[in-house]
Amino acid sequence: MRDFLRRLCLMILICSAFLHTVSAQSLGDWQQATGADRWDPRSSFSVLSFHGRIWILGGGRENDLWNSPDGKEWTKVQTLSDWHPNQHSCSIVFDGRMWVFGGIKTIDGHVQITNEVWSSSDGIGWSQTKSVSPWKKRGDTAATQFLGKIWLLGGQAGSNAFGDVWSSTDGENWEQISAMAPWGGRYNHSVLVHHDKIWVIAGYSKPDPGGNCDDIWSSSNGRDWERVISSLPWGKRTGMGVASEGDYIWVSGGYAGGLTQNKSYNDVWSSEDGRTWKRMEASAPWSARCGHASLGFKGNLWIIGGETLPQKKFGRQDLWNDAWNVPIRN
Repeated sequence: MRDFLRRLCLMILICSAFLHTVSAQSLGDWQQATGADRWDPRSSFSVLSFHGRIWILGGGRENDLWNSPDGKEWTKVQTLSDWHPNQHSCSIVFDGRMWVFGGIKTIDGHVQITNEVWSSSDGIGWSQTKSVSPWKKRGDTAATQFLGKIWLLGGQAGSNAFGDVWSSTDGENWEQISAMAPWGGRYNHSVLVHHDKIWVIAGYSKPDPGGNCDDIWSSSNGRDWERVISSLPWGKRTGMGVASEGDYIWVSGGYAGGLTQNKSYNDVWSSEDGRTWKRMEASAPWSARCGHASLGFKGNLWIIGGETLPQKKFGRQDLWNDAWNVPIRN
């Protein structure tokens, strides 16, 4: 009888473990999409899913737009002279249009930080919704759509790191929700909507000597914030790719940097609640990188472009124009 009970308990444990395993999400095999090398290597650019296509907007010293129905065959839509080479801006899809906010432009060899707002319904015709916005000029900001509004959070200009939160229903009229959110001034952070909340993930701020943050904050209204976790399991880093796909938040790559040393990563982490994280890949087949773009598209997680920073401050920097995808298994 005791042996029977032992075997029964063992079978229950095995079945429970099996059910837990098949209910959790996992990654399939990574595939490198061919054809991405048609666009120039770049980092600090925007990627959107719009009208059933992946769109690449600007980045580096580029002011071009590309799109693809599958990540393999890419078409250059156009080069936008009004944009000028634009990087460190942010983009979202809202109200049937693509939107671009702020960024750092190079005009006749001179660098200019902007607070412009541009939008387009087709990627061909672009209109400048706002040439000077009420929020200060900035790069490395982040935006999302939430509760029927555009939300703009944080960013930087020179030595100033912003911790403000703004919202708009049309991209032209803006309301300041908070002058300094509790997550403080930060830039190069990640913002997304997941489970009916806005999430602010990691980034770079001034107080830490290395500058990197390792916390996550969330809000159900954009005004009141809760710190979900104060010490992320992958440590302090920035320049990560972040996406929401299949009920999970996915974080990829990034770098941890100081005044003299940098380290880029090619790991992948996932979380359903933003608090408990699982490392899905310790070393993915794509090169360690930061400043890349990540998005969920047609049931796949995509990693596009980016750069590998040198380990030492004045070493070689590698830029990428590759695209990788992996199916997310439910």
